[in-house]
Amino acid sequence: MPSASENVAQLLHDSAQSRPDAMAIAEPLGRDGSGNRKYRQVTFRELDEDSSRIAAGLLEMGAEPGMRMALLVRPGIEFISLVFAMFKAGLVVVLIDPGMGRRSMIHCLSESRPTGFIALSLAQAIRTLLRRRFPEARLNVTVGRRWFWGGPTLKQLRARATGGVEMATVKAKDPAAIIFTTGSTGPPKGVLYRHGNFVHQARQ
Repeated sequence: MPSASENVAQLLHDSAQSRPDAMAIAEPLGRDGSGNRKYRQVTFRELDEDSSRIAAGLLEMGAEPGMRMALLVRPGIEFISLVFAMFKAGLVVVLIDPGMGRRSMIHCLSESRPTGFIALSLAQAIRTLLRRRFPEARLNVTVGRRWFWGGPTLKQLRARATGGVEMATVKAKDPAAIIFTTGSTGPPKGVLYRHGNFVHQARQ
């Protein structure tokens, strides 16, 4: 039976329980030698297990429910797994539309005051060089190769997670994400999405 939890990540777990081997995501990988499209696929069970592993790693490194963390990775399976991991840990995901340009992105990220960044190597390098703009960003995970800054890579985070994760208990009104739009009709603004918003959209 599906849980009555108001954490939107519970919907993923319920799907993993009811149809574990069904395809959850198909990520395009270009074409093969014959011109046919190639895809990387993951099942609901694989996505649920991976996001739980990442959530456990985030909590073990000191993340706490309610903390804001910026997510700067390319769209794809990894992005989806990270979003659900952050929901499971009770973190608030800060998302920026890259179409707004670098200056606006840096301004929006600084304004959101994240506790940390889960980001590609280049984004972590820029964060490190502009560290005064992000004084509270102490929990940082690099997706890819880590260069001259601290914190674990995503691969290390997955490997060091020692146990399962107890999904954060949240109310429908609790914040899940802050999403900044491009600001095409004015200055970029962060829009707060609550767990109840996402649950309602998923059920629709």
